[in-house]
Amino acid sequence: MRDFVRARSKATVLLTFHSFSELILWPWGHSDDKIANETDRKVFETMGEEMSKWNKYTPQKSSELYVASGDTTDWAYAEKNIFAFTFELSPTS
Repeated sequence: MRDFVRARSKATVLLTFHSFSELILWPWGHSDDKIANETDRKVFETMGEEMSKWNKYTPQKSSELYVASGDTTDWAYAEKNIFAFTFELSPTS
């Protein structure tokens, strides 16, 4: 996956899918810190909120679920400045 993303210089958005919880997650997952770039942080929040209107999932920063390192969304944003989200699919439990 890393090589696939690195080979696409024009990628601006990345979606990954996990199960379950009905959430839309964005960086940071490895830390409780906010994204330092305020504009990017607002873009993540706005995109998460807009996408949640489509599926009624809860939008939130990944670390609000639990702190975990090695997250694809963290890597994609940190290395490639890609707005990356994880959809935690149905069901809620």
